[in-house]
Amino acid sequence: MLRLLLVLCFTGCASEVCEEVPVNQNGRFPQTRSVTVQGDTIWLGVTFGALVSKAGSPFRWVCETAIGYGGTFDPQYAFTQDGALLATTFNGLQISRDGGCVFDPAPAPLSDHWTEAMAVDTTGRIIVGTASSNLPNDVFRSSDNALTFVSLGLSDPQMWYKSLVAAESNPQTIYVSGYTVSATLPDGGFAPPTVALFRTLDDGQTWDSLDLSTIEQAADPGLQIMGISKTDDSVVYLRSINANPPLGDVLYRSADAGVTWSEVLRTDTSITAMTIDENGTFFLGVTEEGIYASSEGQTFSLIPESPRGTCLQSTPGKLYACGSNWDPDFAALASSTNGGVSFDSEFRFIDMQGPKLCPSDSPQFTCAVEDWPDLAMQFGIGAVDQEISVICSKDPGCRAQNSSSVILMFMVTFLMMRRQR
Repeated sequence: MLRLLLVLCFTGCASEVCEEVPVNQNGRFPQTRSVTVQGDTIWLGVTFGALVSKAGSPFRWVCETAIGYGGTFDPQYAFTQDGALLATTFNGLQISRDGGCVFDPAPAPLSDHWTEAMAVDTTGRIIVGTASSNLPNDVFRSSDNALTFVSLGLSDPQMWYKSLVAAESNPQTIYVSGYTVSATLPDGGFAPPTVALFRTLDDGQTWDSLDLSTIEQAADPGLQIMGISKTDDSVVYLRSINANPPLGDVLYRSADAGVTWSEVLRTDTSITAMTIDENGTFFLGVTEEGIYASSEGQTFSLIPESPRGTCLQSTPGKLYACGSNWDPDFAALASSTNGGVSFDSEFRFIDMQGPKLCPSDSPQFTCAVEDWPDLAMQFGIGAVDQEISVICSKDPGCRAQNSSSVILMFMVTFLMMRRQR
């Protein structure tokens, strides 16, 4: 923090200027990575934790340690039918039942597993695939809002389950993609990494391993199931990661439940998201390019001046898209109310209200007090001392612990004002 304060003191930048100077979080450019909406709650996964807004209120920050992860990992998030929030992490599936103040690990057998693939089907059942390197992996399902989980019969000692999707029109249809790392053969040679795609049409009672011989793959292959048609569970979309070198992907479509595949789109950068709105329009986010749209899901065209589309989610009457907080989108979250014809900025990082306010015995309270001042200063967000006062009003001992940080912030503010006169 002192290094940051010294930089600010010597540059004397005003808050509106500092906000335009992006800073790295965990070695990455600050970015919105996912958007998850349930009712009037919007949860954004970002490279420095998460942001939450409820009933139109300003977004507030939730730190990574409160959720249960760190580094460059990006959790997937989903809401259960009863409003609990799920987060995939390398420490197991994490569950918050109080809006993001406390996250608890899912019960065994998920408690010790790296989790990466997750979906909540239209009946409310939660499906999770694991990707641990030291345990056999499997796909599990919960029918009681994440209180218990049972195996769906895909246990494998080498397979890492990377993505899964359940069909909206028929939740008994589930597609799962997997990856196996390279391994040493008995003769001393090496088996290259491989990918796999599995499908069940009977709710997990039986699984088929689908043929991938017509799928173009990278030297280090990767597959991600991007989506399934809302009305036809035999129409599925598959991304072959880095199959268009050096950094591009290839999108495939199957109209016969994964038996055969046809190429739909070849990109120069990563395909990051796919969603289908209530009118049946397909939207595809492509890094550094923007958002593609298709009325029938076979021919995609780039929407002019669309945001980066790092993530997408369609809700009734509104399409959400993650954009660049700075140039060219100036929107950490954008939205469209006209079917993707145009987008408006919903939120920028400088608009963060403060940390999410939580009880003093919660992990979120602790990291909010310790880390919010630094984060706010990096983004040029004002009124940091007032936010600390609000947080600390829940704990009399908090003020003394953080008085030095508040004093330093006052000093920096004073120096900024002097430099601008």
